[in-house]
This record gives sequence, structure tokens and C-alpha cells, in this order.
Amino acid sequence: MVSHRLANKSLSRPTAHRVLMLRNMVSSLLEHESISTTVAKAKEAQKVAEKVITWGKNGRKQDWDRANMWLLNSQKTLRPLFTTLAERYALRQGGYTRLTLAGHRVGDRAPLAILSLVDSPKDLKYDITARTVGRELALRARARQEDGDGEGARETWWEFRKAVVEGEGDGLDRLMNHHWLDVKTRKNVGKVLAFRPVEITASEEQEEVIKGEEEPPTKDEEATSAAEAAEPERVSVQESNTPVSAFLALSRTHYLATLATLSKSTPTAPSTSSVLKQLTTRLNPSDSKGAPRPVLTVPVDGRRARAGERTQGWEGWAKTDVGRMGPIGLAKGASSRESRRRGAPELD
Repeated sequence: MVSHRLANKSLSRPTAHRVLMLRNMVSSLLEHESISTTVAKAKEAQKVAEKVITWGKNGRKQDWDRANMWLLNSQKTLRPLFTTLAERYALRQGGYTRLTLAGHRVGDRAPLAILSLVDSPKDLKYDITARTVGRELALRARARQEDGDGEGARETWWEFRKAVVEGEGDGLDRLMNHHWLDVKTRKNVGKVLAFRPVEITASEEQEEVIKGEEEPPTKDEEATSAAEAAEPERVSVQESNTPVSAFLALSRTHYLATLATLSKSTPTAPSTSSVLKQLTTRLNPSDSKGAPRPVLTVPVDGRRARAGERTQGWEGWAKTDVGRMGPIGLAKGASSRESRRRGAPELD
């Protein structure tokens, strides 16, 4: 038995609608370098985006015509596809996009994903990996400080940077093989920096936040500045516009932010008097609130009317002890089942 129609998913849409939707998604991806959609749509758009970027790398006339026909915003994305993206992915043999899971959509709980171009200023994995490196170094510095090695805690970042920047060989190899980082973190560092071009650095928005040109510093930024001021000054060694140096600069920003967060969230030792006061408050009721009110369950005497039920004819039944007899039993009198069992009630 031959399997058919397994090349791609239909996405519950007819062919014309599905193809136009994929063209729109790929055009938006090349223009903004990052889009958010459902996982199923992102996987289908990822296949098409890989082919379109391959057209840009080939750079032939027929590839230019095919891309011009396929893209909906060719006036914005056609030339960058054959120049910027072709140069960025010249050494890559594939894998130009990355799919990152992003939770579920509100309402129908559909799984969401972020589809982005790798080695771009909006590369989400690049920022997450730099944040992880900064956090691991901050936790190491905090552990040194708790062990009583205050000087070693202050020198943690500079020892790590010196081991990566100085020395023989490639800085990326020294960064990937540093024993202070977790095995998975070192693997992710190799993924985000293996083919990253030299000219790609932090995005303009990140640079403005680092320089503090747009808004006045917040409390978190002030704490980060205080953590940076507490460290000794160092003269930059072998500064260059390389992917490793840009990655270390971003990692240092997250390193200082994590140190500030850890210093703010340090739990203080509870005093004995405060603990006793809390226990006393829990055991003894407060005078202002008074004693708790007793909850009494009062049994209901007689028949209880339900919602929408008529109570006409219940007066005579309520005056006598007729048990479970209702208006129909009262109307029957001595002929009712309850009356025959224990004697007919005397009604007024």
C-alpha cells in the first residue's frame, strides 16, 4: 500500500489558503526575523523558509525570479535575502531557522512557538545562553562568598574572562571547554557562536538599555550598578569586535543583574521573639476580633418548600403532625397511605 499526501500537513485549510498563509508567514519572517505562531504552522513555515534562504545563497537569476514570485513583500525582503542573509549563512549547510516553544495560547490552549532566524540580533537562544552563563558564574561567586572567600567572589568574573580571552587557540574552544560551566551550557554556547558572524553584536535596543540613554535607571538597574561598582576595576585586555567578546559583554550584564537579585533576596535569620509572637497570635484569638462565633445547625421542622413549588394548602398540614403527608394526602384525608398506616388526622 502506497502512502500519499504525507509531504506536508494540510493545517485544516484548502491548498490555495494554505499556500498563501505560508507565503505570508515566510515573508514576515524574512522582514522581522522573528514571528510567533502555533507549533504546527511554525513547522510548516520552517520548511519553506529553509528553501527560500537557499535560493538567496545560490544567487542565480532563476532563484531571484522564484523568490520575487513567492515573497509577498519582495520590495523589502528580496534584496536583503540575496545580500545580508546570503553572507550570514554562507558557511552553514542548513538550519537557518530555530523553533522555540512559547507556552500555550489563551482560550483554546493551542501550543505556541517562536520561529526566528539564527545568528540574528533577535536570536532568542543567544540571549538565553548568555543569561545562563551569567547566572552560573553569579551562583559560583555567591558560593565563594558564603564560604568566606570574599576576594575570590569578587574575582570570579575576571578569572573566567581571563581564561577565555587570554591564551593560545580559539576563544570559542576555551569558552566551550571551561569547567565552570555546565555541560549543557557549553553545548549551547557552541551552537550559538559556531557560525555567528563578526559584525553581529548586541541589538540596538540592548545597547540603549546598557548605556542608559532612554530612561532613568530603575531600582534593579541601580542595584546592578552598585554590584558593578563593588567589583575592582580592570583594564580591558585584547578587546575586539568578535562573537566571543560580544557574548562575554552580554553575559557580564546578566552576571551583575543576577548578583544584584541574589543580594536583594537574601533571607534574614528570623528572631526568636517574632516566631513566638506569631505562634501566640495563632494559638490565642485576637481581642479585637473577639471569640469565634459558634456554628449551630438548627433542624428544620416540617416540610421545606422547594424553588418554584406552590405552598397552597399547606396550612392544615402544618398544624398537625402528619409526618411526610403533603397537600394531596391532606385532600385524601383518611384514604391517604400515611393515614391508613397510623390513623387519619383530624383536620379543622
